[in-house]
Amino acid sequence: MDFDSLSSRGVNVISVMEGLDPTTPLGKAMMTILVALAELERANISEATKQRLKALKKLGKKLGRPKGSKDTEKRSNVGYLLREAKKRGDKNLIEKYGEVK
Repeated sequence: MDFDSLSSRGVNVISVMEGLDPTTPLGKAMMTILVALAELERANISEATKQRLKALKKLGKKLGRPKGSKDTEKRSNVGYLLREAKKRGDKNLIEKYGEVK
């Protein structure tokens, strides 16, 4: 979201520490430069991350969490069980635990 869309919604952003006021021509120019630099940094980080992941995949590294690391225990969350029971129409579980809130 840029400063023009913020100001059109009645939001004013003034950086007191840096002395930037985007309502002035100089302040608007400085904020535009800062936003452009932030977008460039974000794009660089994204590209570097993608390249690292691609390189790791080429080396045969498995990415993501290990299979079964969190899947070993069955869910015991009553809310989850009730939602699943309702989907399947299992009246026994619904009666045992109550209604889904």
